[in-house]
Amino acid sequence: MVIADLLKTRLNQGRDPGLYYLRDDKGFEIDLIVQHGRSWMPIEIKSSMTFNSDFIKPIRIFCEREKSAEAPALIYAGESLPEVHGVRCVNYGSAHTLLSRSTTADSFAPFTPP
Repeated sequence: MVIADLLKTRLNQGRDPGLYYLRDDKGFEIDLIVQHGRSWMPIEIKSSMTFNSDFIKPIRIFCEREKSAEAPALIYAGESLPEVHGVRCVNYGSAHTLLSRSTTADSFAPFTPP
């Protein structure tokens, strides 16, 4: 449901969806990667109402490996929190705010999985 809402938000903004999923052969995965121009926004989606620092580990690994990663986020069922280790943590109901950034273009930037 979260990804469907984010897709709807992107389409309503008149943008290319630019929504991707990453899973490599070693089992590393990111639930959602949003393309913003030449940068990539990694997002983890969890159903828990309680924040756990393990939720953001894949995001931090992705950001270390992918230099064009920015504005990482966690979407979960709990209350929105201030940034935790550079990761914005928002409730499902506020997920659409993550995509309110404006970019000059949503042009494709080559992406190589970490």
